Amino acid sequence: MALKEVTHTTSTKSFSISLRWLMILGFGSLVGLSVGLVLFMSVATNFSNTISLLNDRAVTLIDGMERSIRTETDQAERAVRALAILYEEENLQIGALDQTSDNNRQAVLKSIIVATPVVEALLIYDLEGRRSGVFRTPEGSFGPIPFARGNDDELNSLLSVNPIETGAIEPLWGEPVVLNNTLYHNVGYPLERNGKIYGYAVAAIGQDTMNRIITGLGRDNETTAFILTADNKVLAHSRIPQAFDDRSEISLDEFPDAALQQLATARKLNDFAITNHQNMTVYESGNDLRRSGNVFITRELSGYSVKPYRLGAYFPKTEVGTEIQRAMASAFAGLAALALAVLASFFLSRRLSRPMHKIAKVANDFSNLRLDNFSPLPSSRIREIDEQSKAMNSMHTTLIEFSHYVPRTLVKRLMAPDSSAARSVEREITILFADIVGFTSMSEDLNATETASLLNSHFTMLCRQITKYHGTLDKFIGDGLMAFWGAPDADNDQAANALNAARDIVEIFEQNNAKRNKDGLPPLRLRIGIHTGRVVVGNIGGDGRHNYTLVGDAVNVAHRLEQFGRQHIGDANYIILASGITWEAAGKPQFLQPIGMQKLRGRAALIKVYAMGGTMESENQQPARHSG
Repeated sequence: MALKEVTHTTSTKSFSISLRWLMILGFGSLVGLSVGLVLFMSVATNFSNTISLLNDRAVTLIDGMERSIRTETDQAERAVRALAILYEEENLQIGALDQTSDNNRQAVLKSIIVATPVVEALLIYDLEGRRSGVFRTPEGSFGPIPFARGNDDELNSLLSVNPIETGAIEPLWGEPVVLNNTLYHNVGYPLERNGKIYGYAVAAIGQDTMNRIITGLGRDNETTAFILTADNKVLAHSRIPQAFDDRSEISLDEFPDAALQQLATARKLNDFAITNHQNMTVYESGNDLRRSGNVFITRELSGYSVKPYRLGAYFPKTEVGTEIQRAMASAFAGLAALALAVLASFFLSRRLSRPMHKIAKVANDFSNLRLDNFSPLPSSRIREIDEQSKAMNSMHTTLIEFSHYVPRTLVKRLMAPDSSAARSVEREITILFADIVGFTSMSEDLNATETASLLNSHFTMLCRQITKYHGTLDKFIGDGLMAFWGAPDADNDQAANALNAARDIVEIFEQNNAKRNKDGLPPLRLRIGIHTGRVVVGNIGGDGRHNYTLVGDAVNVAHRLEQFGRQHIGDANYIILASGITWEAAGKPQFLQPIGMQKLRGRAALIKVYAMGGTMESENQQPARHSG
């Protein structure tokens, strides 16, 4: 059982400021700083080289495009990983040729390809080159695989990553394959069991999908995006994807985009320190950056072919001037926003500070468990404040209910900033167990409501006396309970307090039995066991759930004393049994009488016992072998 120490930290408040002035100064200062920075940047931009704008745009644009492509193609990697997991767990077969196994295999493949929109074909190969798989048409239906009959040549061509070793960590992308005038990028992963490869899973991404990705990137970034091979052939284009309907790749000088054709003769710009550092290259076409022409930004895109592709985008140079104008417009708008923000801060601070002050006061009352004079917080038109008010109102209800389960004094002690009460420590504790005799048979004649009413009344009486004598209620155990003295606060009179609480309990218990007798009800009978000893006390439990409780042999002794009362209660309504240790620690109270050295169930050594009530028999006394 894990014992976790809970510590509290305290801080010295050296300075404080009201929420109202914090908002006025803080909000106004932040807005002023923000607007000032915008103004400074806007003015500086007017006198800086346009290249600085291109630097930022290049990094943001290409980084975002590459992340988007990687995110999309990662679906194919997840698909082959999923097949490998299913095969390893024997939920997928690749060698069986019967129709039932093939139908099950097809169902698995279809479910995975439906969950990965980027994948157009999903195949499984065994080591002999036989394959099965599914192919998704552009319309979204499943059709026959548009590849040749499975064989070793096709396997080597489609994978292009052989050999994939056992224990492969990452899926491997093979050389793209052109089938039926369509370019397929493929990723493979071994199918293993017990460290041995039995086949391969391959996911294919078709050219339609690559063009769909590039088209989306161009639209989202308001630019023209493209992918080139190492020998300057266009594989995808965001504005003219239909150019690849009957061809898998088109040379740059033949591609029907005059602007993109300019890339072949565009000049490389060497002033871009940021882009060069991040493996980007910037080109320009036309006379210079201030007039006609385009700006091209490219970066190597590795992993999908033996020779890296070039991912790129271009936009007209005139867009740079538009960005400057936008920056200036933002600066003027910022000045107006600053003036409005300063005025708004005065009004908002007043509106916010009042309810927040009330919430803070309520929170302070709750932290000190002052719950009785609470007035529900009113609703607010400000959503966050309204949510906090509702939370505080709900917290009050929760704390009221919680206080029915845990004494407020204990909670306050555990919540104190300098408290170490929750820390698990070893100390001397006096433990009390109380149990109703024969309650199980008695409850057979009671319905659920009557049973609950009887127990609630009984436990209320016991808890009042325990609290009166500074005890801590640990738990209810069916018709019994466990309490202790000496924690969380030290108690030099813990043994006396425990015995006095037990004496008052049986006194009120007998008064209650007299009332039951008048009402024609049978009396209740009660056993109490008390023992003092060293235990571990504190927060004990596992992750997410702890109880402030005791662990140790002394707890078992107290429980055994309560059970031992079965032999001495006789026909009496109650019996209190206390160990000699508790009796001596309490100052040898006269209301307890010795019944000698007794052997408790499950314990080898004898223990001196004192009793009140019961038969007070002494014939079970044994010669002393062990004191205590």
